[in-house]
Amino acid sequence: MQEGKKEKGFSEILYQILVSEKKMQVKELAPKIGIREPTFYARLRGHGTFSPKEVKAILHELPDMRLINWFLSGTRFIPVDRIDANPQIEGTVESLRKTALLMLIEASEAANQIEVALADNRIDYKEAKLIRSDLETAERAIAALREHVRQVTN
Repeated sequence: MQEGKKEKGFSEILYQILVSEKKMQVKELAPKIGIREPTFYARLRGHGTFSPKEVKAILHELPDMRLINWFLSGTRFIPVDRIDANPQIEGTVESLRKTALLMLIEASEAANQIEVALADNRIDYKEAKLIRSDLETAERAIAALREHVRQVTN
């Protein structure tokens, strides 16, 4: 984390996803996780916290990688989609090819971001943020490919 820059908390990221980006309505999500809408809004605004059970339900209903990244930031772990939970990946040879291709595309995009950023022989804050995001996506793609190979070969 950069000096003087406050890290966003879980509720702030969730607020951004639900309210700013409108990925799902609070009135739709609140009952699915077992709390009332006013309670949900209060927790989004930092008045109280979500319980572990509620967080798990939120992640089930709203599987946004930014929420998972928040939990894992600062650890040696990275989030990876479960192969069996992803309807596009079925464990076949063809889906393994697609997973490998996706990994190559994601890694290439990260490399391209670095090349574009270095056009002026430096990487500024905005470019670094894009590069980090692309690298995280590439890391997940590599980990997904590793898991997929493990499942296909077992």
